[in-house]
Amino acid sequence: MQHRFVIDIKGKLFRRKSSLIEIGAKNGFSAMSITVGFPSAIGAELILDGKVSERGVIRPVYKDIYLPALELL
Repeated sequence: MQHRFVIDIKGKLFRRKSSLIEIGAKNGFSAMSITVGFPSAIGAELILDGKVSERGVIRPVYKDIYLPALELL
């Protein structure tokens, strides 16, 4: 998967590229379950454990969300 970004900061354009390569395990987890399922399960676990203070539909840009999630990943 690859994302290409064009960022405009005060009229100056910057181009950035982000790439991800994940290969599923033969007779194991698929690449989709690893890249989508694991982060979703971690997010659900953090919410159920009461470790997320934000409420509603939110992006994972809050430290109390992304720091524990990265640690668990």
